Amino acid sequence: MWYDEHIKEYGDVNYLINKAYCKKHGYDIIQSSVRTYANTDRTPHWERIPLVLKFLPQYDYLVWIDADAHFYIDAPTIEMVINKYPNKIDLSMRKTSITHIHKNNISLI
Repeated sequence: MWYDEHIKEYGDVNYLINKAYCKKHGYDIIQSSVRTYANTDRTPHWERIPLVLKFLPQYDYLVWIDADAHFYIDAPTIEMVINKYPNKIDLSMRKTSITHIHKNNISLI
């Protein structure tokens, strides 16, 4: 999750909800507000790219979730969704609130 002081009001709420979901299922949660592209004309949406690239080598899968989205505490595990719909997950990073990224030789290039 990435968010800064501009959306902190709801970012903090969704972070706490997602943190509870992650704790329940034994997942790590990563939150950042570091601006990699602060001195460019890129919008904050671009901050997901360097954050994902930073942590992808440490995990087999990453799930990106926008700061305005959250998992319901009783939602199924991420593994259940990936296994049930292996070819239906949107791997693009455009206009997605939740994105799953699988580490492989291509994703690490």
